[in-house]
Amino acid sequence: MSILFFDTETTGLAKPGLPTSHEDQPHCVQLAAILTDDHGQEEACVNVIIRPDGWTVPDAAAAIHGITTEKAALRYSGAGRIRPLLRPDEPGRPTGRAQHPVRPADRGDHVRSGQAV
Repeated sequence: MSILFFDTETTGLAKPGLPTSHEDQPHCVQLAAILTDDHGQEEACVNVIIRPDGWTVPDAAAAIHGITTEKAALRYSGAGRIRPLLRPDEPGRPTGRAQHPVRPADRGDHVRSGQAV
């Protein structure tokens, strides 16, 4: 059995009653996840910053997580690495754990001892 731990940073809180696609809903700015085995050994991890595309990170949100619109635009990880994680059922995308798109060696310097840098 595997255990997935994940965390997100966003531009704000969800707005109940509005469709998820509504322009006033918050955007995800960062997604980090670690997949472990039963013994807590890391199997895979990912830490991506999402480039703002037609939206900005409000100052109040940036004050909490430290990711400004400018920082996200410079340090984004690219949709090619994020899309397979968020939409694994999309035609042509890998499915199942055996084809997990991120291996421990792919994590780069984005994560050090569980802390985003």
